[in-house]
Amino acid sequence: MDTPAVNSRRVVLCGVNDPSGSTNRGAVFVSKDRGDSWKVVQGPQAALVADYLSARCAGDDEDVFYLFGPFGQIAYSADFGETLQDKRGNLGDFSGINRFVNLCGG
Repeated sequence: MDTPAVNSRRVVLCGVNDPSGSTNRGAVFVSKDRGDSWKVVQGPQAALVADYLSARCAGDDEDVFYLFGPFGQIAYSADFGETLQDKRGNLGDFSGINRFVNLCGG
């Protein structure tokens, strides 16, 4: 979960129902009212592991956030979850690196 520094009313949350079970449901949610109401922007989908497990919001733009998954997934949203773009690029070319947990810059 993360909140943009420029607007603490906005929240991005990654959730999973049971990371130890054989069928899990993962989803990404956003809120524009400090969590009083939520909108699903990705999922929920049944899988062995959720697509995204963490979120980081940009410090200078309330609409921008990044999502990170357990197998190197990186997604970017410039419109507070209306669209998600894959930003892994060529990172899969680097042998042995398959999980990213944070990002600095944009």
